[in-house]
Amino acid sequence: MATITGAAPKPRTTKTTKATSTARPATDKPAEKAPVGAQPMAKEPMVWWKGKSMMAELRKPLYAYVGAGDLALEKLREVPAELPKIPSVLSDEASRLQDALAAEMSRLQDNLRMEKMQTNFSVDQLRELPEHAKELRSQLEDYAATLGDKAFDLYQELVARGERVVESHK
Repeated sequence: MATITGAAPKPRTTKTTKATSTARPATDKPAEKAPVGAQPMAKEPMVWWKGKSMMAELRKPLYAYVGAGDLALEKLREVPAELPKIPSVLSDEASRLQDALAAEMSRLQDNLRMEKMQTNFSVDQLRELPEHAKELRSQLEDYAATLGDKAFDLYQELVARGERVVESHK
C-alpha cells in the first residue's frame, strides 16, 4: 500500500490590487451591471455594435432583391414605347441571322473538306496540344474571374439601388 507523505497543498489565494481590480469606485449610486459582451472602456456595448454590423450585412440581399425588382419595373415601363418597333426589328434580325447562318455553313463545309485532306498530324503538332490546352484553360480561368467580378459589381449596384428605393419610401 502506498502512503503519501508531506503536507497537503495549500489552496491558492489571489490578491487584488488597485491596478488589476475592476471594481467601481464607491459612489452614492448602486453599481450598474454592464451589458453582456460590453467592453470596460467601450462607449457602446460590443453586442449592440456587432448586431448592428450583422444586420447591415443581412440587409444586403434584401436591398439587392428590391433593386432587381426596381430595375425590372423600369425596363417593363420601357416596353410600351418599344412595342411598335418590334416587328421591323425582328424582321431585320431574322434576315441578318439567315445570311450569317448561310455564310457560316459555307465556311464550315469548306473547313471540313480541308480537314479531310489533312488528317495526318505531325509529331510537332501533337506535342503542342498539351501547351495549347493549358493556354485554353488559362483563358477560361481569366474569363471566369472576369464574369465573377462583373457579377459582384452588378450585385453591389443592385444593393445600392435597392437601398435608395427603400430609403425613398420611408
